[in-house]
Amino acid sequence: MPMIVINRTQKTAQYYVENLGNDIGLEMVLIPGGSFLMGSPKDELERYDSETPQHSVNIQQFCIGKYPITQEQWRAVAALPQISRQLKPDPSEFKGDKRPVERVSWYDAVEFCDRLTAHTKRNYRLPSEAEWEYACRAGTTTPFHFGETITTDVANYRGMDNEKEKWSGSYGRGTKGIYRAQTTEVGSFKVANAYGLYDMHGNVWEWCADHWQTDYQGAPINGGAWLTTENNSLRLLRGGSWRYVPAYCRSAHRNSREPNSRFSNIGLRVVCDIFTASPQHNPSLQDNTRRQASETDSKKISNNYLPNSQFGGGLINADTVNAERIGGDINNVQGDNNQQRVSNKTSNFNLQNAQFAGGLVNADTVNAGQIGGNITNYNTEERQNLAQAAAEIQQLLNQLSHSYPTATTSEKMSVVARAVDEIESNPTLKARVIGALKAGGTEAFKDLIDHPLVNILLASIDEWQEAE
Repeated sequence: MPMIVINRTQKTAQYYVENLGNDIGLEMVLIPGGSFLMGSPKDELERYDSETPQHSVNIQQFCIGKYPITQEQWRAVAALPQISRQLKPDPSEFKGDKRPVERVSWYDAVEFCDRLTAHTKRNYRLPSEAEWEYACRAGTTTPFHFGETITTDVANYRGMDNEKEKWSGSYGRGTKGIYRAQTTEVGSFKVANAYGLYDMHGNVWEWCADHWQTDYQGAPINGGAWLTTENNSLRLLRGGSWRYVPAYCRSAHRNSREPNSRFSNIGLRVVCDIFTASPQHNPSLQDNTRRQASETDSKKISNNYLPNSQFGGGLINADTVNAERIGGDINNVQGDNNQQRVSNKTSNFNLQNAQFAGGLVNADTVNAGQIGGNITNYNTEERQNLAQAAAEIQQLLNQLSHSYPTATTSEKMSVVARAVDEIESNPTLKARVIGALKAGGTEAFKDLIDHPLVNILLASIDEWQEAE
């Protein structure tokens, strides 16, 4: 029988914790931008045609949940004001605060994101299929982020053969395992990928924003969701689940269901858009001996309402696992043996005015000079107006780029035209944009908006500076 050896080391990741009340937090991990090959290679075992052709995709940085959404997190958000539809506070079949929520439809998942967005003033949404696979792979090209195979020691899936369905409980040179027949608490295997994400393989399927396509012919390459005009079309699921065999848990595997489907093996993981604000090096973020804040400061930090920022957390000290399978089938597994200790430690860090690579921890308390040289002469009201307008434009461009193609010049112009129309139709936003343009021109926006279409958009609205 093959033998697996797991060696644990440590890594760090940037993250923030969204306070949902009643000591319930939502940990969101920063995923760096980059490019990767999406889909499975021709020699990958048990691959499907739907995973082809492999194609290069560019991804902008974003934040994604460290774990699938748990039942206690679901209840907290379900108690927030309704946006479009009702949410059951306790829909899951397998009960447990720390277990992933399940039996939620795609529509339920979108409503969850909408309520969270309205509550936090940050743009929460479902990941695109490309973002999900990029985050899952975390730089790997093997079938699993662990390596060439998987075992039920590190993930929750059906590790036993199913003769009726002709399913194998093992993958490649891996061994068969057990079948738990239910969900497990998130992070219970204490195994993460290189980005610090848990349960990317197995436990529950995770809804993505995309509509189902039979393969990747014509797929977008900008990391956005691939949508059709048919609103009731099948939606994407990723990650496998406790009910399915290991081949379905591969990083490249794709599944789909009707958007109104509710099953005990379907849940969700959320994404939050971020914007870049001229990050500067801050040595305190690298210093593990930072001073602790008082209890008052800690509470104030954890409750910060960050309308102009997307970060408010610290460093995840994830125990890294280099799991080397004899024969080379498993590698780069990561775990977190000291999760509770780390969580308690980081919750006491005073990160006021600290900067992360990708945003400001608290834009309301940061000097204008830290945001960018073009707005150093803004007064407080002007600075807040600019930051708010930039954040809304960033969110708008991100949403449109996820919904419409931007590969050609005409497609880019079309998306920009839609963005201008959206701003025009929102009198409050337009007034805010005009005020910011009059105070600092288009250059000030360029320091705060990180999007490939920003220059085209700003050129389109430059004349608004002359508006009465």
